[in-house]
Amino acid sequence: MSFKSIASIAEKNKSELASFLSTDADMTKQMPRKEERNMLLWDLLEIRMDEIPRRCKDSLIQLNSLYHAQGAPIDLDKLIEILDYGIAQCEESGLNYPKIVLKRLWQMRRGEWTPTEEKLPWPK
Repeated sequence: MSFKSIASIAEKNKSELASFLSTDADMTKQMPRKEERNMLLWDLLEIRMDEIPRRCKDSLIQLNSLYHAQGAPIDLDKLIEILDYGIAQCEESGLNYPKIVLKRLWQMRRGEWTPTEEKLPWPK
């Protein structure tokens, strides 16, 4: 892969992130609904924390904060947006994220995985 193609991919991702940020400019002021506050992103994604390397746990905490700042959505498209943005932020800040997060992202994009009903603490 040439440097120009890497640069064009990076530029495309940067514009997508800017678009995401412009639609949800003030993420920090959005609070999750009361019944959703206890839901952790890793529970929703069916990630077992005991299998996550210590160096990756900070990124999961950051992703969980982003998830709750967006209102803890269960909509697949919104989850995909949040994970895309969160992974990019982790990469930008030098945080390692668990491979399972990227796996879940790609599974959701392909329609191979969705959060199961029993994992949701509230009805859809």
